[in-house]
Formats: sequence, structure tokens, C-alpha cells
Amino acid sequence: MRPVGPRFCRDTHGATAVEFAFVAFPLFTLLMLVLEVGLTYWIGATLDRGVQGATRVFYAEGDPSQSGSISDAVRKIICDGSAGLINCDKLKIDLVYYAGLSDVVIRSPVDPSQQDWRSGFGDSHGCTSTSQFVVIQAAVAQRNFHSFTSGSTEFKDGSRLIQAAKVLRIEPKSAGLQGC
Repeated sequence: MRPVGPRFCRDTHGATAVEFAFVAFPLFTLLMLVLEVGLTYWIGATLDRGVQGATRVFYAEGDPSQSGSISDAVRKIICDGSAGLINCDKLKIDLVYYAGLSDVVIRSPVDPSQQDWRSGFGDSHGCTSTSQFVVIQAAVAQRNFHSFTSGSTEFKDGSRLIQAAKVLRIEPKSAGLQGC
């Protein structure tokens, strides 16, 4: 019987499959990472565009829904323009009013010690009046596709925070954001 070693070294059948097996895992991992980063950026841009659009609509035209709360109308504007990218059931809208610009404080929507939503976030809606500054924050918890980037998560379940915020001053001439 001939030794197996020399025959094995000369045989090149299947070498491409073995080389692909070495390259496939890093290749698909990199592909998934690029897709996840792209999706996160796209959701963030969509959220930012929605908050900006809601700010413009309220400042110029008033409440487009003509009923319900301001936060519900902001949610509707964001969800209508999201093309299904944002899970609107998990979308939180927070409106906080300040008397002056020096009083404005934008706090994180996430409590890092609990790795969950900050207590009271999404519950602040209040009443508006002229010459107030309004901080509109919209935030959503986005699940990751894989666990390769889970070391940088902000929620217990591995979700990552994506948010947008705008500061708006309610002018006496603005049609929207007046009243409760």
C-alpha cells in the first residue's frame, strides 16, 4: 500500500472550496456589518428628516392632525415618511419646554445604569406658549442583526439607540405649537 501523504499533497481537487471556506466567514461577517451600519445610518437620517419635517410643519402650519396631542402628530409625520424602516410601536417622542435658551438641557433617553429608557422619557408633552424653546426628541431602540457589535449596545436586550433632536423657538407669529 502506498503512503497517503504524497498523494494528498499532489491532489488539488477541491482546493477552491477549501480556500472559499477560509474566506467565507470573514467576508459574510464584513458584509453583514456594512449592511447593519448602513441600515442604522438610514434609520437615523429618516428619523432626523422626520423630526425636521414635523418642526417645519408645526412652525408654519400648526397641527396637521387638528386633533390629539402634538407628540402624536410628530409621530404620525415621522412614521408616514419612514417607508417602514422605523418600528413606530417602539418610537418614543419627548417634548420639553424651556423659558430661555440657556435653560435648555438635552438629556439622554437611556438610563445607563438600568440599560432601559430613562424614567419619564416620552411622557413629557406639556403646554406651549409663545417665546418658549421646545426640545423635540424622537428615539427608537433598533435591534442588531448579529452580536458582533453587541459590546456597544445601550439596552439590555442588545438594542441600540437611534435618536434625533431639534430645538425650536415658538415665535408669536408661528401658527403651530400653541396651546395644549
